[in-house]
Amino acid sequence: MKRVVWSVVIAASVVAAAVWGVNAARSAALEADAIRVAAIEDPMERIAAIVQSIQARPSAASDALATAAEDIADAAYEFGEQDALVAVSDSLLGLDLPQELLARMKGELHSGVVLQGYYAEPEEQTAYWRRARDVAIELLEGDDVPADVYMFAAGFHGYAVDFAPPDELASVGGHWLPYRMASRGFETLDDPPSQGDVAVLQGALDRALAAVSAAHGVERAVAAADSILTTRPSIAAIVNASRYWTAAETHPELALESARALGAADRPEFMAMLRSVSIALAKRDLDAGLALALAESALGRAEARGASG
Repeated sequence: MKRVVWSVVIAASVVAAAVWGVNAARSAALEADAIRVAAIEDPMERIAAIVQSIQARPSAASDALATAAEDIADAAYEFGEQDALVAVSDSLLGLDLPQELLARMKGELHSGVVLQGYYAEPEEQTAYWRRARDVAIELLEGDDVPADVYMFAAGFHGYAVDFAPPDELASVGGHWLPYRMASRGFETLDDPPSQGDVAVLQGALDRALAAVSAAHGVERAVAAADSILTTRPSIAAIVNASRYWTAAETHPELALESARALGAADRPEFMAMLRSVSIALAKRDLDAGLALALAESALGRAEARGASG
């Protein structure tokens, strides 16, 4: 029996060593190829070389695809900022490339279109808004879109909301698009969310609730937040923070209700959120004891992060 067990162990070790050797060789080849491509001076030639390298390795790891998308975007910017980025991204979307790379390039395309629209003449902005909206919807309808692409696009889409025609924005629920993308990204994160992830999701929700409040009143916006609390208890702390900011100016009791609920926000990535609500409570002189409690909770989260890191 022992002989059989040891045979299995030896065989497994041989296989593991072989796999390690293949992976090491593949990593070395990728690194050498990356060095070669980075040395190409002409940006268009560099982009073509990156694409060729990825097509030769369709099973490239996610981090390699992420780096490739960033390198392509950097090279495109050398031609002339957002317009070149959009042109390059457009040209890649029809190629036979890994779906993740195409999703990442759609994210780059979205950011380029948003920034073009942001700096465009007012009469041109509607067309940019429509295109940014359509790319955002394509991302939401896509499969295997990396979480960081959603978070990246959600942050940019807030700028598109700023220059969108109000009637079109309302007709398609456009104020909610940043929240929908951030929410999808938050759900699919491989690692625990960072403070940045929390800030993107909260900021997107703040915008949506502010739009509801402006159009229909604070109570309607609070009701919208409550519906999210019911269906998404996993993000209750973030929703309560947005609910607080929605109600703080005009409905202090509703704001206090939300702030009290934040006492249960016991994860390190919530410390900045807790601190900001604590400061706001103190400035508005709403509840000094609650402000202190949230400040202490934020400090505890910071200490917990420090101890674990």
